[in-house]
Amino acid sequence: MKSGFVSLIGKPNVGKSTILNLLVNKKVSIVTPKAQTTRNNILSLIDDNEYQIVFEDTPGLHNATSALGKSMNKKVNEAVSDSDILVLIISPRDSIDEITLAPFLKRKIDIVVLNKIDLIRLPEVNEAKDKLRDLFPTAQLIEMCAKDGFNKEELLKEIIKRLPEGPKYYPDANALKDDVFYTKEIIREKILFLLNEEVPHNIAIYIKDIKRKKESMLIDANIIVSKDSHKGIVIGKNGQMIKKIGMKAREELEKYFKKRIFLDLKVKVKKDWLNSIKDLKELGY
Repeated sequence: MKSGFVSLIGKPNVGKSTILNLLVNKKVSIVTPKAQTTRNNILSLIDDNEYQIVFEDTPGLHNATSALGKSMNKKVNEAVSDSDILVLIISPRDSIDEITLAPFLKRKIDIVVLNKIDLIRLPEVNEAKDKLRDLFPTAQLIEMCAKDGFNKEELLKEIIKRLPEGPKYYPDANALKDDVFYTKEIIREKILFLLNEEVPHNIAIYIKDIKRKKESMLIDANIIVSKDSHKGIVIGKNGQMIKKIGMKAREELEKYFKKRIFLDLKVKVKKDWLNSIKDLKELGY
């Protein structure tokens, strides 16, 4: 059979997570309008009788200043080193030139996806494609509008075509299931949506405990912030914001686990956790 590891790489906020979720027909990676949403390399499978694709969604490659940012960039490089196929995702809103795309020009890119083509007019799409062909002459170029599913099958066909002969790496999708990680990501996603720009990306989630019962789950989680001022923002006036976060997260977790969810959220301050190696390890980074 054919099998292989496929890494989706690119700068922040180009639609990597949206494309991953589209390809595997389920939500495995959180999606928000904010850059640098993905912090870990997220694996997911497409399993077929004739092939198995192991997808890896990676954090957006960026100029890192914090220990967290450097850890995210390291995860991208690890994914690139281990991949059989590299898919570079580009947004037409970003500059398409040698300086902007320098980190990717050193790699052997197999497929370049020009995503979000709905944001620009046809002449601009053609201009962007010409630039990408010059920069990545050996790569297959595909234009997409991932949020509408446009050209999903074309991308999948090109990936399958490039898969090497190999073993079945995982028996099924359940082998990659990580309930703790998914729970953390859903809570973080709701925070990113609800708080807009009030609190930057210095929030993490720590799962203290998960108790599983036949028809319900009790989840005890801490929302970690790096400043005292952010604690009040997350809690909100009279506790309204944290109640809203809990409600939105609980609704989605109940769909995922197909059980009644009891979610206990608390906000804790860890000063400058983004630059603490000890804290990053404890929080799963």
